[in-house]
Amino acid sequence: MLRFLFFCFLTASAAANESVWNAKSEAGKVEEGAECRITVSDQAGGQLIPFRIIVKGSDGKFADGSGRNVYKDGRFFADGETLVKVPAGKTEFHISRGPEYVPLDFSFEIPEGHRVEIKAELFRWISLEERGWYGGDNHVHAKHDEHTPIKTDLSYAVLQARANGLSFITEAGSNVSYDQLEALNRPDFAVRHCGEIRPGPYVGHLNPAGLFEPFEESFYENLIKRPLPAQAIFAEVHKRGGAVIHTHALMPRHQLHWMGAAEAWSDAISGQTAHLLDVDANHTELLWFAMLNAGARIGVSGHTDAALGRDNTPTPGDNRVYCRADRHDYAAFVDAMRRGRTMATNGGPLFAFLSIGEAGPGDTMKVPGYPAKVRLEVESLAKVQSAGIYLNGERKIAWDVREQLGSLKFEGTLEIPADRDCWVNARVQDVNGKWCLTSPVFFEGRKKAAKDPAAAILFEISNATRFADLSRNFFAHVIATVRAPEKIKEVELLRDGEVWKSYESKAGNQLPSDGKIPVTGMWDNYSDGHIWHPAPETPQHFQGDAQVLETGWYSVRVRTNKRTLRSDAVRFEKENPLSHSLSAAKLLAHETELNLWGYGADVEHATIRPPLVKGSWWYPKDIFWRTSGRFGERDFRLGWPTEQPVERFRASSN
Repeated sequence: MLRFLFFCFLTASAAANESVWNAKSEAGKVEEGAECRITVSDQAGGQLIPFRIIVKGSDGKFADGSGRNVYKDGRFFADGETLVKVPAGKTEFHISRGPEYVPLDFSFEIPEGHRVEIKAELFRWISLEERGWYGGDNHVHAKHDEHTPIKTDLSYAVLQARANGLSFITEAGSNVSYDQLEALNRPDFAVRHCGEIRPGPYVGHLNPAGLFEPFEESFYENLIKRPLPAQAIFAEVHKRGGAVIHTHALMPRHQLHWMGAAEAWSDAISGQTAHLLDVDANHTELLWFAMLNAGARIGVSGHTDAALGRDNTPTPGDNRVYCRADRHDYAAFVDAMRRGRTMATNGGPLFAFLSIGEAGPGDTMKVPGYPAKVRLEVESLAKVQSAGIYLNGERKIAWDVREQLGSLKFEGTLEIPADRDCWVNARVQDVNGKWCLTSPVFFEGRKKAAKDPAAAILFEISNATRFADLSRNFFAHVIATVRAPEKIKEVELLRDGEVWKSYESKAGNQLPSDGKIPVTGMWDNYSDGHIWHPAPETPQHFQGDAQVLETGWYSVRVRTNKRTLRSDAVRFEKENPLSHSLSAAKLLAHETELNLWGYGADVEHATIRPPLVKGSWWYPKDIFWRTSGRFGERDFRLGWPTEQPVERFRASSN
C-alpha cells in the first residue's frame, strides 16, 4: 500500500503566533474521488474546537461536511471534526473560528482514491473574555422561514455562533421548537430566546434581550396603541429587567416605513430611547452620532439579523456587540447592555479599549476642570488604518498609526466643554475595512443649563399599507417632534409652496373612523387622520396621514411657540406607473443636522389587486438614498448610487 505524507505550514517557516496544519494521505481507501477528514484544535490547549470551514474541490464546487447543505459562499460548520468527499485534484481549504483566532488558508493536490487526514491547530492571538469583554449577537433567527435550503435548527445556530467565536446569542424568533433550548447552554456559551418585537410601521424593530416571556397579547396591543409606541415598550422591558436594542436602524436605506428605526429620531429628541442602537454601516453610525448629540444616552451594538435557513445570510457574529461584564453570564451581559458598557465591530479582528481617567464606555463623569486624560488600546491582527477619539461626533484626536498592527497604545488629552453635557468615544479601522466603535463616556456639564432646542421631522409619500402590502392609494405620512418645553402650534402640509393641509394643536385630534393610530398603527389600509402627543394641550409630537392625489412638490412646515421648521421637499408624480416611496427626514440639535433622502420603485401600480401580500416591496428594483449633514465643523455625505440625479428632492433651510 502506498502512503503519502504532507506536512505544511501557513508560511514557509511558521512563527509562534500562526495557525498550522498537517495532512497524512493513504492510497486505496476511497473507491471514487477522495475523502478528507478534518480535525481542528486550539493550538495552546490541544482541545477540539468548533470551526467554520469552506472546502472547494478541483471541480470548482463546494463540499459539504455538515449534511445540512452549504451556504452560497461554501461555508458550513463543525464541532471539532468533519468528513468531506471531494474529486481528486487541487482542493482549497479555509478554516476559521472568529476574530480571536488566526485563520488558515491552504490548498494541495489530492490523488484519486486517497483518504486524507488533516489536522489543523488554530492559534488564538487574543482573548477578549480575559479582558472582561464578551461577544454576542442579539439578532439571530435559527430558522426564520418555514421552508429553507439550509437544514437548520437551534443546535446548528448555536454551533455557528460558537464556531464564530461568540460568547452568547439572543435568538429572535423562528419556526423551531424551544423545548431543548436550555440543554444548548454551556459554561462558555449562553443562548436565550427573546422574540423580536415589531410594533408597527414608522417605528422599527426591537430586540428585547432579557425579556424571556413575551407580552400577553391583549397587554401588548394596548401598550402600542399610542403614538411613539416603542417608548412604552422600552419602559416595560426595562421594568422587567431586559435591555432593548433598536435594530437595522436604516433598513431599507431609502424609506422610513416598516423595518427601520424611524421612531428613534423622535425618541432622541424626547429623551426616551432604547438602551442600544445596532450600527451596521457608516450611515447608521451617523444616525447614532446625531441621536447622541440630541441628548440620547444610547450605547452602540452590532447585529446580523441572520436568518440561518437562507443560503445567503451572514453567520451569527459577522457583526457583533461586546459587553463588559465581570463574569460569563447572560444576566451580566444584559446588565452591561442596559448600562451601555459595550463596543461593536463588523467582525474584527480589531478591538479598541477606551478609558478616560477611571471611566470607560457607558460611564458618566463630571467635566473635569482640566484636560481629560484619554487612553486608547488597540489590538489588531491586520494593519490599522485609523485610530481616533470623537467628541460630540467630531474627531478631536487622530493618532498616526502608519499601518501598524499588533498591540498599540495611545495617550492624549482632550479639552471637555464645561458648559454642556457631551460625550466621547473611540473609533478604529484597519486596512481591510474592519472597524470597532466604543460606546461613549458621557460628561455632565458643570453648569446645568436648559437643554438646547432639538427637533425631528420625518416625511414620506408612499402606497404601502400599514403592513408589508401595497395599496392603490398614496398617502403622505408626517411625524414631527420637538423637545419640551418647546411646543408645536401648527403642522402644515405644503404643495408647491402653498398650504395644502393645516393641523392646529388647539383643534385637537382627528382619528380615522377605524380608531387606528395615524402613521404607526398596525394592519390594513391608511385613511386621513392625525394625533398630538402627549396631548393637544402639551403638543411635543405630531403624527398624521393625508391621501395624496395631485402631482407636485410636497413638504412639511412646523410652527412652534419659538420658531418655524421645514422638511426637505419631495416631488410626487401621480403619472409614475410604478408603486414607489419618497422619503425625507431631518434631525436638528446643537451644532448638528442629519438629513435623509430616499426613493424606491417596485411593481407596476396598475397590477395591484388588493389584498397584495408581496412582502418584497422594501427591496425594490430602483432605489436612491442619501444621508448628509454636519456635526460642528464636520460635514458628511453618503449615498447610493453616487451619481444618481436628485431631481425628486429639494433641500430646505432651517
